[in-house]
Amino acid sequence: MITSLDYLGHIAYLWVVTGMVLLAARQRLGWLIRLVGEVLWVIIGVIMGMSSIWVWGLVFIGIDVWGFMRWRNETKQCQGQRKSFTATCKSKNCRKLPRTSSR
Repeated sequence: MITSLDYLGHIAYLWVVTGMVLLAARQRLGWLIRLVGEVLWVIIGVIMGMSSIWVWGLVFIGIDVWGFMRWRNETKQCQGQRKSFTATCKSKNCRKLPRTSSR
């Protein structure tokens, strides 16, 4: 039998998976969507009284925040070194970035 908590778990996983797909597509919104899914899992863990769910949910939230901060800093570094459409920045983590208008 599926309970309302089970439905909430499916919704939480949908948020997490959607965020992961967006991150794979290099979309910043993926960080926020993953965060919502992880917060839902923390809530589920608290309601169920299962520390294994809410503690690891908090760990994943911490990793998401750390990953977002690192990604944001690398993006700023790459944008500062953008020269043309084919130029890549010196950081090994940067990909080709489109040229922005300098006008």
